[in-house]
Amino acid sequence: MAMGGRMGAVLLVVLAFLLVQCVVRTEAGYDSSMAEFTSPSGLSQEDLSAWEDPEDEFLDEPTRRLLAVRRRSYISYGALNGNRAPCPSRSGRSYYTPNCANQNGRAQPYRRGCYQITRCARG
Repeated sequence: MAMGGRMGAVLLVVLAFLLVQCVVRTEAGYDSSMAEFTSPSGLSQEDLSAWEDPEDEFLDEPTRRLLAVRRRSYISYGALNGNRAPCPSRSGRSYYTPNCANQNGRAQPYRRGCYQITRCARG
């Protein structure tokens, strides 16, 4: 019983200490070093705030982080080539088809030419 009383007293002291620290930091306007972070692009938090969505003001921090992860987008290798428009996704052609943007009509996947790799199996 004495051990349980001692553990309870230690727990109470630790909780009281944490409560005092929270109150002191709140009243002093605690400004952590994390508030002045710099992004990987070299922009400060103030610079990044100009690009924030106004609707995000009402979201809590974990939700903002989750949305930031989901907003990532990627581009294809074809989009990296200069002076080349990617094929429309509705055409059925691959980005790697030569001059795919200039070809008319839909792709015919079962009527392709004879290629060495297919050994004319589809021809």
